[in-house]
Amino acid sequence: MTKNIEILKLYAKNRRFPGYIFLGNLKKEWLDYSNALCKSLTDTSKKFYEERALTGIKGTELETDYKKITSNYKQKEIINVNIPEPLIKFEYISHLRFALLDENSKIEYHLDDPRYFRFICIIQGSNVFHCEKHESIIMKEGEVWFINGSYRHMIDNCFQIKRIAMLGNFEITDNNRKILNELL
Repeated sequence: MTKNIEILKLYAKNRRFPGYIFLGNLKKEWLDYSNALCKSLTDTSKKFYEERALTGIKGTELETDYKKITSNYKQKEIINVNIPEPLIKFEYISHLRFALLDENSKIEYHLDDPRYFRFICIIQGSNVFHCEKHESIIMKEGEVWFINGSYRHMIDNCFQIKRIAMLGNFEITDNNRKILNELL
């Protein structure tokens, strides 16, 4: 019971930030590098889905089953990658992975673990990011965004090209909060 109350407090605290913040643009060289790296890696979707289920945090489970998710969405774990320019100022980046979302597909509304902040680097294609209490926005190829997983959100690739993105976490530290506040 105490753990659930602490998690609810984190969701509320994290909502002091908006649902998303634009962090910057990626250089073409990094996009080419990451695209090649993604192609060389294998699908690790099952591992990430199992880790998500193990968090035991209510609300973080996706509102659909694993087979449905992975029929149009794949993840590939990244062990070693050059962190792109808009992100190098953030501390304690972790849980890096490529996320491939087929054309005309979506990831249904869900919450993320509130113990971390999230980011997304759009490497190929675009997606519409729907976030409760915020306007929906198009995240385009070459852009980097902070995503506040403490709001229910959905990713919709309503375009005719597979969306490839690098996702990751960064710890909620005073320094990381300061950087985000400066961008508001």
